[in-house]
Amino acid sequence: MDSLSILESCSRMDWKVRVRFSKTWRHVSPRGDLIGVSFIEVDDNASRMHGWIRSALINLFEHEFVEGRLLDIQNFVVRPYHNYEINRCFTADKHMLLTPITAIVPVQQILPNFLMHVFCCIPLNFIPDHGEQESYLIDVVGIIQSVQNFNSYTDRNGIEQSSVKFVLANNDETTISVTFWNKLAISFMGQTEGFEPYPISVIISSCKVIMHRGNPTLTNLNATRFYVNPLRPCPHMLLNGYQDFAVI
Repeated sequence: MDSLSILESCSRMDWKVRVRFSKTWRHVSPRGDLIGVSFIEVDDNASRMHGWIRSALINLFEHEFVEGRLLDIQNFVVRPYHNYEINRCFTADKHMLLTPITAIVPVQQILPNFLMHVFCCIPLNFIPDHGEQESYLIDVVGIIQSVQNFNSYTDRNGIEQSSVKFVLANNDETTISVTFWNKLAISFMGQTEGFEPYPISVIISSCKVIMHRGNPTLTNLNATRFYVNPLRPCPHMLLNGYQDFAVI
């Protein structure tokens, strides 16, 4: 098996990897057309990579890509990102593209220590350094504070919208405002209501930095996920400067 960390952008197609799927999501055009499916995969060396299924191959492969599932993938290409490709899930210069000859085989063997998620969290005080670019999204970790009431309304186009705002803090009292929208907002409220007392630790993966009047804020896109009270490593370690880490 090849490690995700050694995959190179070249003419080679006979790569073979064993990976667990961390998350998948669909890309839909403003007209409602399905453009493709993205996925994040993690291998047993704690390497991660973004992958892409183009629209013509969705019916062939999408059903295999269940979050948490272990698969062997063989015969694919690795290509660099184009400059116009923005909001990548994390800082990376290449990604995996499936092809009509790609082979996908579910792994039946039980591998209990095979990671599902890998993150590289940006310390909250460094987030402004990532606010003036559109290329990539970031991972963050912190303690949830000051959750506002859930907000639901209908916009001018007659589309129902919902949101929740809260503050994320770390151990040195650095804070940043976060807004989750729609499905993620609903999920966030469902997972955090009833936790008494605070604090609640949370990892937010692939979130978007938006500068507002010179101050950074965070919000979600389709790739964004959150993980409340993650077990590994402990929140104390995370909030004191450990940037690279993984959770199962």
